[in-house]
Amino acid sequence: LVRAAEGNTILTGDDFPPLPPKPPTNVRDIVSNNISCVEPPFTCPHPRIHFFLYTNSFLSSLPAYFHKGDYNVIVVDYGSLVVVPCIDQISWSPSFAGACIAQLAYYLSQHPRGVPPEKLHLLGWSIGAHIAGLTANYVEKGRKLGRITGLDPTIIFYQTNNKTKDLDSTDALFVDVIHTAAGVLGQWGPSGHADYYVNGGTSQPGCGSFSIIEQLSCDHTKVTPYFIESINTKRGFWAAPCPNRFYYNLGWCDSPETQYVEMGERANPKTRGIFYLQTNANAPYAKGLPVYRSRRKSNNTSASSNSPAQYNPSRLTNRRSFGTRLTTRT
Repeated sequence: LVRAAEGNTILTGDDFPPLPPKPPTNVRDIVSNNISCVEPPFTCPHPRIHFFLYTNSFLSSLPAYFHKGDYNVIVVDYGSLVVVPCIDQISWSPSFAGACIAQLAYYLSQHPRGVPPEKLHLLGWSIGAHIAGLTANYVEKGRKLGRITGLDPTIIFYQTNNKTKDLDSTDALFVDVIHTAAGVLGQWGPSGHADYYVNGGTSQPGCGSFSIIEQLSCDHTKVTPYFIESINTKRGFWAAPCPNRFYYNLGWCDSPETQYVEMGERANPKTRGIFYLQTNANAPYAKGLPVYRSRRKSNNTSASSNSPAQYNPSRLTNRRSFGTRLTTRT
């Protein structure tokens, strides 16, 4: 539970992340898992966690939203909170960052021109996806975050059955997760209401010409341009329901057009399940809605499952918009 208190700090309860260990004093401390490089006081706001509010497109990474409409985008940078070689920070600082983001959400809900948590959309890449999920642990009792989009949530330190430790479907009214390096740097299993596995979910086209380290990094980061393009694409990232990678590899996931759902910004908050889709190797990445070809009409050579179709908003209903975006980055 996060509430405002005197001096711009927060009141902490039993669920607040435990205080980090003492700073290292020797080499043995540096290689152990019980050290900290974060200076006290351990309260929010904290000088290691920075919030940047953008209301127009002067920042190069954000024009897509402002081209779409009027938004308030708050970028959360907690990178300096995790300092090498302070190994233990990775198990403590994400929860601390989540608590501070929840405090900001509380302030926004109390402001005369603010918005309730149910109207917030949190976006997080890699560890940032789990920080968005951890934020839910500290949101005011009785409230719920509106939407969390996890961009290839990292598998490192976070593949557990403890729902309070990583991103899962209980963290917001709608949790959608996009997988691009699943089982390598990203989590393999589904963790949201809707999970999208792009190009099989493990490796991405256009990343094969790098060294192994560069390729893994490329697969893990490729999710970001996919999502950015999804904000304003006319074709759309359309995905078919498919239970697993085995069925996808065998080509057993062909579905009628009515069963396809859209991935990314325009995802329907009522979407539930596991979905697979393909993209182009280079921008524009979206292929659009495939032309459905029945197996019974194999003699129809004019249809192609890879043919793009223009986005038609009438195909999806019950959409809703979340007016404020919070993004987390390291």
